[in-house]
Amino acid sequence: MKRIKLILVCGLVLALAGLTTLLVAAGAPRGTKATVRSVVGDVTYQAEGSGPFLPLRVNQELTEKTVLKSGPGANAYLQVNGFTSTVRLAESTTVTLATMTATGPGLAADTSTDLKLDGGSLLGSVRKLSANSDYKVSVPNGVAGIRGTDFQVSVNIQANGTITIVFTSVTGTVFCQVNPPAGSTAAAASRTLTTGQSWTVTGTATVTATGTTYTTSPLVPVVNLTPAENAALQTAITSVINIGLGGGATPGGGGRGGPPAPPPPVAPVAPTTNPSDTGGNGP
Repeated sequence: MKRIKLILVCGLVLALAGLTTLLVAAGAPRGTKATVRSVVGDVTYQAEGSGPFLPLRVNQELTEKTVLKSGPGANAYLQVNGFTSTVRLAESTTVTLATMTATGPGLAADTSTDLKLDGGSLLGSVRKLSANSDYKVSVPNGVAGIRGTDFQVSVNIQANGTITIVFTSVTGTVFCQVNPPAGSTAAAASRTLTTGQSWTVTGTATVTATGTTYTTSPLVPVVNLTPAENAALQTAITSVINIGLGGGATPGGGGRGGPPAPPPPVAPVAPTTNPSDTGGNGP
């Protein structure tokens, strides 16, 4: 009898192992992680969206649903979803690693990434993605879809409820969309940004007992950055890529070794020249 039980247990283990192999082969998505490459100043995290906020550390690995907050004068560099991208959180930024999954083996995997930006600024570089991959930065009532692109997205909410969202393509293509208020029959507004273009959306945020609603003001045209503006962003992107690949510690990061402290954060660009509304499609 004991021998029969042992055979049954071994058979069950082998069956489960076979099922796991089949799921991987069939492309079952798996959760991935983000790795902290650099920290300067007061940057904290909340694991999976619950519990206390704790100091962020260099080389720390973060899972989906982690919330990150940077204080005044602080910043952090993260390698997101394995090798999919590197991003920099500017000062006074709140972002959630909402989705980080991969399907398939290694660098050939199809990935899905969603960074939820509630306030502040993200500057990032995304490597060329597979046809079935997606990468987006969600903002209040809108989204930026990114593919093989250097980008910047910023969200600024004032105390009076005024909200300003700026989408910028430093290199490559960014698909931007802003949704109408809940209950509205209006269509979503979308733009396609190419290298050196930026789109600014303004509106109001109203806090009620059931949540926050957003109303978008009349949309301004897409504008072209000046050569100096885009050169400054490209220089900042270079530091994002270098630190993302090199890792290491910076002052206040609590890590060991690594490159020198990154350059001061680049303020989100608010271009005002050469309007050229391009229209375009949503992500």
